[in-house]
This record gives sequence, C-alpha cells and structure tokens, in this order.
Amino acid sequence: MGLPAAMLSLLASYALSAAPNGPLGGRGGSLSSHRSFVASSRASSRIRTSGRIIAAGENPNPFSAFLASLAPADDEYNSSPTRDARLTEQQKIAESKRAERQTANAQQQQQKAAPAPPRNPFETLVKAFTPIEVDRDGNPVEPAPQAADDRDVGERLFGLFFGEPEAGVTSGIARTSGAPDTYPATKTEFAEPVAGDDAEMALLRPLLKNTNLEYLDLKRVYDAQADGWTADAFHAGANYRGPCVVFCKTRGGAVCGGYAPKGFAGYGEYRGSIAAFLFSWPSGDTARPAIKLQKIGGAGLATIDEPETGPRFGAEGLTAMMNPGSERLVSSKLGPYYECLPDGSRSLFGAKPSSDELSELRVYAGCWPEGERIPFDGAIPFAIE
Repeated sequence: MGLPAAMLSLLASYALSAAPNGPLGGRGGSLSSHRSFVASSRASSRIRTSGRIIAAGENPNPFSAFLASLAPADDEYNSSPTRDARLTEQQKIAESKRAERQTANAQQQQQKAAPAPPRNPFETLVKAFTPIEVDRDGNPVEPAPQAADDRDVGERLFGLFFGEPEAGVTSGIARTSGAPDTYPATKTEFAEPVAGDDAEMALLRPLLKNTNLEYLDLKRVYDAQADGWTADAFHAGANYRGPCVVFCKTRGGAVCGGYAPKGFAGYGEYRGSIAAFLFSWPSGDTARPAIKLQKIGGAGLATIDEPETGPRFGAEGLTAMMNPGSERLVSSKLGPYYECLPDGSRSLFGAKPSSDELSELRVYAGCWPEGERIPFDGAIPFAIE
C-alpha cells in the first residue's frame, strides 16, 4: 500500500474512532473521541516498525503505528550506549596517537636544541635546495641518516644537477652504462673481445671501452687500397655510418689512428666530442698495449669533417688531407687538441718526423641492430656540439 492510501486509511480510522453515534459523530462526542484517540496513541508508543510485534493488550491503532514507525530503531547503529562506546574507543585511539606525535615532536625539538656539527659549504648548498618534508601536523620531518658519501666535489655537483649516475667508476668519474661517449676516454679499462672480430678488429676492440662501438660487431666501410686514395672515396664509405675508427699504417712503421664518436658526413662541420681519442703504436709493435691519447682543451674540434679532405682529428692531431698528388701524406702534431705521448713526443709517429706517408688506411664502423637508429648519421645540431 502506498503512502496516500495509508494516510487515507489512518484518517478513516481516526474518524470512526471519534464518532460515538455514526461515521461523522455527533456534536457532543468530537472532543472526547479526540482525547480517547490521543491516549490510545500514547499507550501504543512502543509499537515497532515494519514487521515488529505489538505488545499484548495495547491498542493496534494504525495511526499510532505510523507515528511509532517514525521513531529511530533501537539497533547497533542508533543505540546511544553502543554508539557512545564506539566513539569513546575512537577518541582513546586518537588521543593516544596525538600523545605519540607530541612526544616525537618534543624529542625533535631537543635534538634541534643540541649544537650541530659545522657543515661544509657543499652540504649547506645541498640543504638549501633540498625540499623539507612535513608530517600531517605541519611539523618538519628529519630525513633518515644516509651512508657516508666518498665522492669528490665534482661528482657530487654532477649528481645534484643532473641526477645520480649508476655504479661504476672510471678514473674518478662516475659513469653510466646507458650513456657511452659522454666522458673522456678511459685508459684503465678495456673492452672485452666480441665474437666475429678478425685480427685487426681484435686489435682495436680493447680501445673501445665505454664507446658506442664497445659491444657492436665491426665492419670495414672504407679501405684505401681497394676503394681508392681519394677524399671522395673516403667519404663515400665513411659518411652516415655513425661512430667509427680510423686505422692507418705509415711507411715509417708506425701504427696509429683515432676514434670519431660522431663519425663523418661531409658537411664541412667541426665535430666536437670529449670522448674522441687517438691511439698509436709508434714502433709498430702491436704485441704491446697501444698508447691512448685523450681529447684535451674541451670537446671542440674533435674532428674536422670537410668533404674535400680525408680524416682529420683536431686541427693537426692526425691529418690526412688526401689532396691530388699527395694522397698518402699524413701529419701529426699533438698538444693543442690531443695529449702528447708519454715521453713528451708531439707526434703519433714517435720521435720520427711529424709527417709521413700512409701505406694503409681503413675505417671501421658498427653493425647496428635492425630498426635501431644510427647516432650522428647526419648533421650535428648546435645544441649538442
């Protein structure tokens, strides 16, 4: 039965109970009947809602039942004693947590009041740029103690502004395995052999540690004996191959070359890279370790990539112009852009003259996986020079 029908039924019952002599009652019976109805309603106030049993002896007046149904049920959610007990327990828990926070804050204040050891300037700088963590009450939270940091100042500053590098230290500089050709060439680490290397590739492989070619198979992209002693032939083989190794032998017996991290493209650019290096066996004895010479004076002018010349490292570090009539002429002057030899010699050819003739000249590039973009296979944007 819907609400309108129920209300009509209750009103009808009230009208009947208020009439002593008929449906609408007489003039004298209206007030007494109304009082009788109110008393009946009060007597049946203990009637419960929807399906609850009416106490024996009470008047099951429909309107009184309707009024009783409006009272809240005496269940676990509305019962005052149960509800008050539950709230009291929650208040106890909240008070306990609040007391714990107050105790912790008092301890922190005591620790802050104690004299702290003096900080060095670097720690002060780091703290100035470190965000402060606060708890739910707005109180600062002291960071957990960290392990001792044995890095030098340069490594700390690098980590502060560019993120912490992965583990692995070479010559005092933290390196990442995912960023080859980012740091100066290492002289203390050597690349592992790669299956498929021929004798000449195996000779060059140890020099390629921490380069883009360290783990790649190598392929010969230019051989002057087979392709020609011209700048055009050199660029036809070496251009757009990405990082590459130039390998040469002189008539005087020296074996030398260089690593170009940004390769060649023949666009007339000066290609900079701090990871470029030269190498040499001045006596030609390749059974001994090669002498590896780092780029110095910054990254600039690691290689000169002009279309009308052959390979050039630095202004004069290793230069094969390949001009018509002197295609095999090669020169070397160390110091301005690449390190000198350990004995102070300023030529890759050792104590010999700074120029010689080439007997062999080859270029090796990497075999990049299918679908992987070759780095530096075109012009170099100014932003990464």
